Parts: sequence; C-alpha cells; structure tokens
Amino acid sequence: MVSTVAWVAQGFVALVMTLAGMAKLMVPRAQLARRMHWAATWARGRIKLLGLAEVAGAVGLIVPMATGIAPVLTPMAAVCVAVLMAETQGHRLPCRDPQDHSGQRDAADEDRDYLYPNHRPTALKGSG
Repeated sequence: MVSTVAWVAQGFVALVMTLAGMAKLMVPRAQLARRMHWAATWARGRIKLLGLAEVAGAVGLIVPMATGIAPVLTPMAAVCVAVLMAETQGHRLPCRDPQDHSGQRDAADEDRDYLYPNHRPTALKGSG
C-alpha cells in the first residue's frame, strides 16, 4: 500500500515537472513571461537550464527505481528537486519589503522593482 502511494506521488510529481520543464524548454521567453512574470527578468539560457533541470529531476524520480539500476539515485533526485524548487522560489516571489534586510538589495528586490515599478512598501498596522 505504501509503495503504491509512493509510486503514484512520484509519478504525479514527475509528470508535473516534465510538463513545466518542457514548457520552459520549448515556449519562447516572451510567451512564458505572460504567465510566469519572473521569466521577463531571466535570461533565455537560464530559463532553458531550469527547464532542463526540471526534466532531469523528473527522470531521476522515476527511472532509477523503476529499472533497478542504481535505485539510490531516486531519493537523491528527490532531494535535488526539493532544493531546486526551494531555490527558485526566492526568484519567483519578489514580495519582500526592501527594509526587511538592513537596506541590502538582492535579486528578489530587483525582480520586484522590475515587475512593480510603482510599488512603495507600506507600514504594517500597529508598527508605529
């Protein structure tokens, strides 16, 4: 039962990652930017590399365990996929207040400024 649930979950994640990765590999950047606003600020090669990493991660989630050849690679691929997704979230969700980190700016701040040029941080209620 647990094995079946694990395979279904792996298959679902692999399918979603394959579709997302193939979209990044095949769809032009301008068209991607209409739905994935972060793509407007990324170089075309960087988007293609992310798509390739997603497809490779999807393959790594299924193939090693299914073939029995180096099945230890499947959990390693799962960890790599989790790290990849966690890392890219910082670039996809540019919503931090620039004052949150002592005036230092990073890529998320630049993304936010590009996507929302008229954005002005507002004070939280009760903060003074």
